[in-house]
Amino acid sequence: MEASLQVRLARPDEVAYIVDLIDRVQQNLIKTGSLQVIGPISHERVSGYVAAETAFVLEDKGHLLGSVFVSPITAESCPELVRWQLAEVIARPWFLRTLALEPGQQGRGLGLQLLAALKKLLARSDPHATIILDCWAGNSNLRTFYTRAGFKLHGVFPVHDYSVAVFTSAVV
Repeated sequence: MEASLQVRLARPDEVAYIVDLIDRVQQNLIKTGSLQVIGPISHERVSGYVAAETAFVLEDKGHLLGSVFVSPITAESCPELVRWQLAEVIARPWFLRTLALEPGQQGRGLGLQLLAALKKLLARSDPHATIILDCWAGNSNLRTFYTRAGFKLHGVFPVHDYSVAVFTSAVV
């Protein structure tokens, strides 16, 4: 990661930025014809992630460039683990959701840097953790991105009238 880039816990005063960022990214996805859905997200929900210390931001010289949420899960809190056949094979699952980068900053490798730094942060507190994420299976660019970031495709699973691609990655 470039020396000036930093991934850190989000602060309460950054909730409005995260809500707005996710809305802008969602609008950009719609404009490009993507069916990927990441927002909108409520101020209360983001505040909850921040309070639980499961919201992270990407910062460069005091400027926020992105955010992501990652939190520990169980088969009870995330029933999809059973449907995805991961409940019995991953001892320390963490779920990554809503990775968002400033639309004008996308395509510069910042997302890869954010995920690499996030894995390092998580490894400090839970070295046996495995990150799980899902995305719309039809988003081939996003699937390629997660593969480049070191995630392994676990499988593609139907959800109503679409499918999700499920990825996993150990933090170390």
